[in-house]
Amino acid sequence: MATHDSLTGLPNRTLILDRTEQMLVRSRRNHTPLAALFIDLDNFKDVNDRYGHVAGDAVLMELGRRLRTAIRPGDTIARFGGDEFVAVCEDVDRQSAVLVGERILEAIRMPITTGAAEHWMSASVGIALGGGEPEVLLDHADVAAYRAKSAGRGRIDVFD
Repeated sequence: MATHDSLTGLPNRTLILDRTEQMLVRSRRNHTPLAALFIDLDNFKDVNDRYGHVAGDAVLMELGRRLRTAIRPGDTIARFGGDEFVAVCEDVDRQSAVLVGERILEAIRMPITTGAAEHWMSASVGIALGGGEPEVLLDHADVAAYRAKSAGRGRIDVFD
């Protein structure tokens, strides 16, 4: 459990950094592209504030299930912390990474019912391509997610 999020069962920050390092090594060795997608839920605080933390936890658990299906089996999705998730995908170019981001946004946009409430979520997704250190790649994806959020939320931005 030290490497997985107790709420969603997804890998946590520690494990995603380790897996990203392994993927970067393979990417350099095989000369294949790699992408990190930083997923920041839009207005998630409103769910907790309006419906309580039990509802917020239920939303996060459902989103964890959905995000697992939005990526390919060999890729990794993790709960990075709070309302942030990260996906790392091997052997994807810019266009393919954007398609993964679009699948993630579609999975998040479907309504989630908790108790008597229906929640309509969205997310801002930042994509970073390339190599370097895992922390730098994820930081670049985070910068792109922040730009997507600043541009109106529910969007994808690619770090250049």
